[in-house]
Amino acid sequence: MKKAHVVLGVMNGLLLVLLAVALGLAFIHITGIPYRLEPFADKMALRNYQAVMRFLSPFVNEPFALPDLAYSADGSQHFADCKPLFNGVYQLGLIGLSGVLALFLALRKRNKRKYWLASGITSFAAPAILLIYMAADFNRVFLWFHRVFFNNSLWIFDPEKDPIIRILPAQFFMHCGIFIASCVVLLAAVQFVLCVRCKPSSKKISCKSIT
Repeated sequence: MKKAHVVLGVMNGLLLVLLAVALGLAFIHITGIPYRLEPFADKMALRNYQAVMRFLSPFVNEPFALPDLAYSADGSQHFADCKPLFNGVYQLGLIGLSGVLALFLALRKRNKRKYWLASGITSFAAPAILLIYMAADFNRVFLWFHRVFFNNSLWIFDPEKDPIIRILPAQFFMHCGIFIASCVVLLAAVQFVLCVRCKPSSKKISCKSIT
């Protein structure tokens, strides 16, 4: 059973990664942070950023438009290509939430020390690897992401035709990546706390109350 708990813990860790990424993206989507904290985010930049994020919302089905900046057909198409990615992240987040709840209910009467440990290690490893690669060469990660998730080169903007790129620099996307990775790390830390608070017993529920 302990081996099964480890396997289920790894599954839970992966599901929590999906959930944390979706929650992090939703926070960025709703609050405008970290964009609002960027030095280039003046009122005009913020208006156009919000227009982009509104277009990318899964609850909005409107043509792409910017209030202040010109944009090309290719630029508009790139944001249209981004929309299914955003929707996909939120859908995977719902799958993650459903899976985490199902595993929690299935194991609610069992000791979950090894489960939380395996889950915490798994969900910590994913952002740790990403952050290491970002620290080593963010530009390479940025290029890799676009080549994997887009089957065209429309993401390479011409600032003269699509000046939106001047207020959406790679620096902003790096900060978004760090923020989302931090959300995953936070959930991993919570799992390590749950692991520590569970006594090493295999027959009865022995997790200390965390209230």
